[in-house]
Amino acid sequence: MRQLSPRMLGLLGLAPFLLFTALTLVGPEGWRDWVSLGLIGYGALILSFLGGITWGLAVTRNKVQDPLYLASLGPFAAAWVALILPPFFGLLLLIAAFLGALVNDYLLKRAGLSPGWYFSQRVTLTIVVVLCLGVAAFGFDPTPAPTPA
Repeated sequence: MRQLSPRMLGLLGLAPFLLFTALTLVGPEGWRDWVSLGLIGYGALILSFLGGITWGLAVTRNKVQDPLYLASLGPFAAAWVALILPPFFGLLLLIAAFLGALVNDYLLKRAGLSPGWYFSQRVTLTIVVVLCLGVAAFGFDPTPAPTPA
């Protein structure tokens, strides 16, 4: 079996973002909350994965006190909080966190710590992810529904 390239694997990783976002737009009304939780959950997993990449880069530097360890925890913490927020705010937090992770990736590139192809791939993937999360988020009314008297 032929091994898939990191670029192809990254592009395949966009499929759930695209699918869940499409379902928030055209799926049955009763699915919106369930589908948004799926989107937030998948986004949180991918964000945690990005933090793990930074942690892995820190490990390869073999320094006990490396600021990359702390930087790697940001995506994980944001992902966890996004999971417990109401959907609109969870999606917005994920957008901010993916953009923050991209800044981190730029700093890793500038420091020569990541492969040359990695940052350009992350830009492409982040653009699609942020667009998907934004489309899904703005399908929600962020104000709570009034409670019956």
